[in-house]
Amino acid sequence: MPYYSIIRLMSVGSVFLIYQFMSAKLFFSAYFAILFCHFVLSFYSSKHQLVEIVKNKKSWPFFLFLVLLSASYPFYGLPNIILFFGVHHALNDTYLSLHNVKSNKKIGHFILSRFLFNLASYLVILRTIPPIWHIPVGLLEAFLLFSLFIFAYSAYYFRELFDKNQYKDLILFEAVNIVVVIGSLLFAWKITYVQFVFYHLFLWIFHPFWKMSGDQVHFNSKYLLASVVFTILFFLITPEAGLFPQITMEHHLNRQIYIWGAVHVNLTFALSRNNPHWIRSLFARSPARIMQS
Repeated sequence: MPYYSIIRLMSVGSVFLIYQFMSAKLFFSAYFAILFCHFVLSFYSSKHQLVEIVKNKKSWPFFLFLVLLSASYPFYGLPNIILFFGVHHALNDTYLSLHNVKSNKKIGHFILSRFLFNLASYLVILRTIPPIWHIPVGLLEAFLLFSLFIFAYSAYYFRELFDKNQYKDLILFEAVNIVVVIGSLLFAWKITYVQFVFYHLFLWIFHPFWKMSGDQVHFNSKYLLASVVFTILFFLITPEAGLFPQITMEHHLNRQIYIWGAVHVNLTFALSRNNPHWIRSLFARSPARIMQS
């Protein structure tokens, strides 16, 4: 079954439905609640990586750098969260479906081509918002065509690295991407940064259902239960709930979204499995642990 393609379709469809049928106030409140639930649970699901960092003193300077980079955001607005999230999104969608693929030196070329295609797609779809609008559209489209060409070539040339089901899932997964890009370019589909983030959140809501069996069932059951509980708790402090009107005005919550979003994106370079080998090697104690995780 093309699992990852299905959850990508479900994620895109969920964003479309809630954007169409929710009021702006309810949409923002749901966005805030699910987003902060995602922030909290990212630490829970990365607890083994946190232990690795604590035990590996060589990784402390790199981790401290990420912490300081996050701390600078409220004062300088750097790094730009929209661009940084684009990298985070592209890495996530590149690696998410590759953890069950057999390790092979050749796969690095395929991973790079897929990352570039996902990043180019993100930039083209959001080409009308700052700071991306400063990049000439022609340059973005050229980057997209180049990345699509090398991804298509890599997907064909390295097809022997995947079994039949994995390969079908991979192609269908990126076909969804291509459809959205075409809709944005040719049919003027209006897709916002917040919708992109919401897509990312839904991807991680649906992802645990795939492993609701075997060794993962206990962890993922707790993860799904925690998702419900934390989403409800964070929803209670949103404008839609109206329990704390003085501290839950939208502009106050938006500032918290950008600050903690920067923290989350920065720290995932240390805590997430969905990163290049050379980044993960900065925080793991041994190459064997990188391969096992």
